Amino acid sequence: MVVASAVGLRAGVAVFGDLAQKFDRVGKLASRFNMPVESVQKLAVASELTGSSMEKLTAALTKATVSGVEAGQGLETYRRAFSALNVNVDEFNAASPEEKLAILARAFSGAKDESVAFTAAYRILGKSGGDLIPLLRENADGIARLSDGLETLDAGQVKAIEDFNDALTLLKANLQAEIGMLCLRSSPLSLRWRRGGCLRTRRQHLRTLWQ
Repeated sequence: MVVASAVGLRAGVAVFGDLAQKFDRVGKLASRFNMPVESVQKLAVASELTGSSMEKLTAALTKATVSGVEAGQGLETYRRAFSALNVNVDEFNAASPEEKLAILARAFSGAKDESVAFTAAYRILGKSGGDLIPLLRENADGIARLSDGLETLDAGQVKAIEDFNDALTLLKANLQAEIGMLCLRSSPLSLRWRRGGCLRTRRQHLRTLWQ
């Protein structure tokens, strides 16, 4: 019973830790892209439902922003890519990250030649663009439908989890530093922890004392 309870507790802590990290990531992405946390959560679910991930979506949106700037500065490679999708570069650059994805989705889903659209999207979105093609095929309305009915946390709730996760990370770092200092303050024999680990060396030292 005790073992089962311990296993259950450990599993519960692991699940809670994963959720804390997930929403910590949501909060930081929302700050990075200046997007509502609700939008980040919805896009993350939409990307996962179409075989991608929040990380790949983030990388693609970052690359798309850079591509738009490069095209606006006259770099022909990117200008041709936006032109192939019939996307106005100035309007694209003025849009939010969420709107940028919607613009590309409308352009891709409405393209007459998907092979040309795929090449252009890959150029604009980078390596992660290939994984987002199923999402782009959904069109902007389809992307919204994928997250219909999704219950999201608001900015205050996400911020609370983000602060908790940051505090937990700091606590772990401090504990690791304390354990390291404890090892270094032990007897000369235990300095061998560099070769075999602090705990193992401590056990060896105790056996030596009893011999």
